[in-house]
Amino acid sequence: MFGIDVYEGDGAVDWAAVKNSGKTFAYVKATEGVSIKDDAFAGHWSNMKKHGILRGAYHFFHPRTSDPVQQAREFIKTVGKFEPGDLPPAFDVEVDDSASRSTIIAKMKLWLAEVEKALL
Repeated sequence: MFGIDVYEGDGAVDWAAVKNSGKTFAYVKATEGVSIKDDAFAGHWSNMKKHGILRGAYHFFHPRTSDPVQQAREFIKTVGKFEPGDLPPAFDVEVDDSASRSTIIAKMKLWLAEVEKALL
């Protein structure tokens, strides 16, 4: 299986072309930190489903500059209800915000627990 990852900075996506290229899934950025919502998320989310592409949503995590539980809540609120066939949420950890490794891990666990609780 091959897929892609997209966010609003990628511009318009021709989802039919993505499907025709053999890609079977995609992850799209939904949120970053507490206050950033990807403006292209809703359009990508519905178009991925419309074109038969397995869809997943991801959150760009900030371990120190935003509360991890609030980040998780904003992510869930933005994505809404996951439907049967949707891929599990993904967690993009690229920055450390000058936090220690143990702090990052502890805050990641808080985010993951909150998302898991919301999905059950």
